[in-house]
Amino acid sequence: MGFAREQAKAYTKQMSYEEELLDRPVAMQIEIWKKMSPYERLQISEQLRVGAIALHSAYLCSKYPQLTDFELKQRINEFLQRGTG
Repeated sequence: MGFAREQAKAYTKQMSYEEELLDRPVAMQIEIWKKMSPYERLQISEQLRVGAIALHSAYLCSKYPQLTDFELKQRINEFLQRGTG
C-alpha cells in the first residue's frame, strides 16, 4: 500500500493530517455500507462511474469545443483507464 500512496502523491498535493481525517468515512457510513447487499454497492458504484463520465465529458466539451465524437470517446476511455485525459 505504501507504493500506491507514494504514486498518488506524485499526482496530487499531499493532504494534511486534518484533511485526511476529514476525508475518512464516518462510523455511520461504514455501518450503512455493511448493511447493503453487494448488488446495492455495485449499483452505487455504477452510478458514480456514469456520473464521472458525464462530468468529464461536459468538462472536455466546454474546454475543447472542437473535439469530434470519436476524439471525445478516446479521451473518456483514456480517463477511465489511466485517470488522465
